[in-house]
Amino acid sequence: SRPARHPSHAPLLAPHPGDPPATTGMPSLTSRVSRSRVGGARRQWLRLPRASASSTSRRCRSPRAAAQPGGGLVATPRRAGSRRGHKGPFASMRPPWRRFNKSRSPAPSVSSEGSEVSEASLDTQCSSEYAAAPMFWEDEEMYMRWCNALNGRSTSELAAEELHLLVKGGMPLKHRLALWPQWFIADTVEDIDALQQGASGDVERLIDLDVPRTLPQWLNSAEQGALRRILLAHASLNPGLGYCQGLNNMAAVFVVLGFDEATALRGLCSLVQGVCKGYHSSDLSGFRRDALVLGALARQLLPEGTGRALDLLGVPLEVLASEHFLSLASRAWPLAATLQLWDLILLEGIPALFASFLALLELYLPSEDEQLALGDATPVGGDDADPVVFFRQAVLRGVNEDFGSIVKRINELLPQLPMSLIDHYRFTYGSTTD
Repeated sequence: SRPARHPSHAPLLAPHPGDPPATTGMPSLTSRVSRSRVGGARRQWLRLPRASASSTSRRCRSPRAAAQPGGGLVATPRRAGSRRGHKGPFASMRPPWRRFNKSRSPAPSVSSEGSEVSEASLDTQCSSEYAAAPMFWEDEEMYMRWCNALNGRSTSELAAEELHLLVKGGMPLKHRLALWPQWFIADTVEDIDALQQGASGDVERLIDLDVPRTLPQWLNSAEQGALRRILLAHASLNPGLGYCQGLNNMAAVFVVLGFDEATALRGLCSLVQGVCKGYHSSDLSGFRRDALVLGALARQLLPEGTGRALDLLGVPLEVLASEHFLSLASRAWPLAATLQLWDLILLEGIPALFASFLALLELYLPSEDEQLALGDATPVGGDDADPVVFFRQAVLRGVNEDFGSIVKRINELLPQLPMSLIDHYRFTYGSTTD
């Protein structure tokens, strides 16, 4: 006999009282998830439905989220085990039919009429439904850890030590939506409309070029309009900065999460002022200085082999780290990984940004032997032989397949990176952003 289910294990996607009725043209959330349970896959895969241009909220509520104030986006507070051959915290981001061991034939899927449906047709059917929806993931262990720590309290009642420990292990999305605005340091802008005409024509043209190609698979026309308004308002507030590529990816994260325009603008300003100060200026002076600081920290904190590998590579760190620092990883990383990194950056500040890239260097920079092997394997000029390409590909594989190891190393490096040490090296290399 099966053990009785705990009362908290309610069906994840029962209709919420405030949800609009499902339309005939779009399957209900429950039917979407039931179709994703193919071949007995033990982990639930869910992409949130794309909001229409007329929707007033991008939040998809589950009974668990709705039972608490501020409940928001929720994905898979379900069994945490992953299938063999697909380990790592983001294994569940693959659709179940892509997670099968290819040496085994998956159980045939059956349609509502009782006829078998091929894996290819199911893949085509569901990919069309999910293609425009961002994916979020949280496991039952994370969910229960926060529930037990809160024990009926709100997140604002957590002590600082408790909060730091909880965030380092990952944060459910509904708590992120509540906590991030509390960590923003920028002032609230009440009237974004008044800022739309403050940007120069050149800045407006650059923004108009970048907005349509920023997360086009996730942002509809209304959300692209919101992104454009946020970037124009930010340029108006910072006329000396204007606009630089990377800001569009950072602002898009807040839009995808469903923050209103004023909160998204405040979040973008907080990151630019508090973490990326001087990074997006016309000469990138703040970033170029911090790339030198990053090199000094790498030689002080990382193993000697990593320093030798950096010397052999012969590529300035500002080339290796440009994408990571200028967009805070939002341009290349999966959204779920970006959010967890931003949890640490918003909570810990600049040290978390440095610690994150130091961890990537230690874990994925090709060693001396690997660089020599790459140079011998492919004719000079081939992309496969480029250690920089090798490093970036290794980082993306690690982020997707073993992000837990990256987070673990970041948390180990953070105590060794007090802000005073970063300020010391900034003074040494010259503070060019004040």
